Amino acid sequence: MNFNLENYSKKKNVELQLPAWAKSNTTRNLYKKALEMSEEIKQQMLIQKDMPLKARKIVLRTLAALCNVSPSLITSRRQPDLITFINTINAELEDQWNSVKNTRTTSGRKLTKTELKTQFDAMKLEIEYLKNLRIAEAFTLAIRENLAESRSALIIQIQTLEIEISELRDENLNLKKLNRQLLTALNK
Repeated sequence: MNFNLENYSKKKNVELQLPAWAKSNTTRNLYKKALEMSEEIKQQMLIQKDMPLKARKIVLRTLAALCNVSPSLITSRRQPDLITFINTINAELEDQWNSVKNTRTTSGRKLTKTELKTQFDAMKLEIEYLKNLRIAEAFTLAIRENLAESRSALIIQIQTLEIEISELRDENLNLKKLNRQLLTALNK
């Protein structure tokens, strides 16, 4: 029989303290689910020997799917506090992964060719994933900047067209007046 102090300790009813920024039900649900995912990932880190990057951090799209909300809801523009909270959790999870990975004892033997190859392939996949992630971030940023530039250009174009429309209306009004005057002069 293994002695474990947790078997004899009384568990406290700890009520989850929600942060002040978790005002809406959706934000509260996302916050709670992020905490649950964090605990699940921590447990998996202790069990699994090798975990891919996606499995050892909270992925926003996965969090949105688990909470039955649109992934577009979880953005730094709409939920800045939640995003910083998740980034903090992800940093903690990465630190814990490094700690768990470093504490696992190795026998000191050299890895075989097949073990090295599988390790190399796993690292290659992780590098490819990180590259794709950076490319996606760069494209998203470029699209945002392009949209902002095109929006400001459209606003300027709309303003100039409105000025032109107003000038043409004035000119049309003047031509109508002139036309009436000429018609009255002709009728006399």
